[in-house]
Amino acid sequence: MSQDAPGGILTLTAQNGDIDLGAGTLVSVGGGKGAAGTLQLFAENGTVDFGGTIDAHAPDGGGSFTLDTRGAFDLASLGAAANAEGFTNALDIRTQTGDLILAQGQQLVAGSVKLTADGGLLTVAGTIDTSGTNGGDIDLYGADGVTLTGSAVIDAHADGYAATDTRQAAAGNVCSVRLVRAPSPVASGAMINVAANAAWRPTCALCREQRGNTIITSRAIRAARLRSAPRSSRNPDRTR
Repeated sequence: MSQDAPGGILTLTAQNGDIDLGAGTLVSVGGGKGAAGTLQLFAENGTVDFGGTIDAHAPDGGGSFTLDTRGAFDLASLGAAANAEGFTNALDIRTQTGDLILAQGQQLVAGSVKLTADGGLLTVAGTIDTSGTNGGDIDLYGADGVTLTGSAVIDAHADGYAATDTRQAAAGNVCSVRLVRAPSPVASGAMINVAANAAWRPTCALCREQRGNTIITSRAIRAARLRSAPRSSRNPDRTR
């Protein structure tokens, strides 16, 4: 019996400058066997520019991506590339300057997602999806606040295991720090889904802060969202 080892960790660090992945550049942590590895980009005194290709395709599971930059960063340049190129295990993005925005129509899909705007406001108008057999965690932080617009979708629900499987699925936790207090950090129409088996209760810091919101309230989440996930359903590509 043989077992393929996962990919390793590839780290690019610019201590006093920028990281420029120019046209024609290929940075890969994928491979033809096993699971993909982790790509880390650190430019704590500069910026990161995507002009080339990042890759984490592997037969046994996608890779993880970490970015830490002093400059502002456009999530639009990452979302499509990360999801399309196989970075589906974990995404961890931190910027030290400016706002961090996931615009309407944009999406981040991974086993877990962490977004940190140390220099401004974190705004989510698109979709963050960590759902699967077990849901993954979603962590949101903004030095000037975190806000969800009416088009935002935060999905950390658990699909559950097969009907014959005795294991209990668990949804992911949703945590947000430094919520904007006015007028409302969670706009009407935004959706947070932490549905799981009724015996397990994930946490949702955003929900506890928004008791009076029409669409997303602590009470509505408990009544409508924390319902038993269909135990006959499975998601083989994103089992955690």
